[in-house]
Amino acid sequence: MNINFSSNLFLWLLLITLPEIVFCQSADFIIQDVKFESQGVTLAGSILTPKKTVAAVVIVHGSDPVKREMDFAIRLAKEGIAVLTYDKRGVGESGGVYAGPSVGTNNIDTTNLNLLSHDASSAVNTFRTYLKDKKIPIGLVGFSQAGWIIPIAASKNPQIEFMVLFSCPTITTLEQLRFQFYTNGNNNFGKIIQNQMFVNILKMTQTGINSWRLTQKFL
Repeated sequence: MNINFSSNLFLWLLLITLPEIVFCQSADFIIQDVKFESQGVTLAGSILTPKKTVAAVVIVHGSDPVKREMDFAIRLAKEGIAVLTYDKRGVGESGGVYAGPSVGTNNIDTTNLNLLSHDASSAVNTFRTYLKDKKIPIGLVGFSQAGWIIPIAASKNPQIEFMVLFSCPTITTLEQLRFQFYTNGNNNFGKIIQNQMFVNILKMTQTGINSWRLTQKFL
């Protein structure tokens, strides 16, 4: 009984005294918490390292105030991809100030996008020091607003060897701002357009009335 208690106490003390916490999340990879500096603030994240690493990626956030993307990172790690995912600037354990619509600020101006690209680039530089195999390629992967941020970071940091973009913008930031102004932040705007177009199509097929001019108003 005393031996078990002493063993458990030793393990507990060992965990709380580690300088960087390492959790064995799976037999296939480990998770290690890290912190790194970017443009005067400290950002906090986690590195997931598979037993056999074939590539490495840093996950770059979209526009929302989100913490590290652990679910996505775990899926990648299980496929042999090392991952660094971090709390966005001003969110979770990361320092700095978050900018975005939810707090009434513009987060797609040049200054903010460049700032977030520096964060992604700093994450890559930090990640490289943790990879045992220095030949492992490091890339950036991200969603939505990351489609503006990732190319900026990649153009300035030669250590970034590839980019993977999901559901990212195909328009300029100015066009995005115009659209936000036009929709007034209405999340159902897409459904409104679809519904109106459906009604107009029905009119054309059922009555023969040319409703194309009405449809154009909503494109």
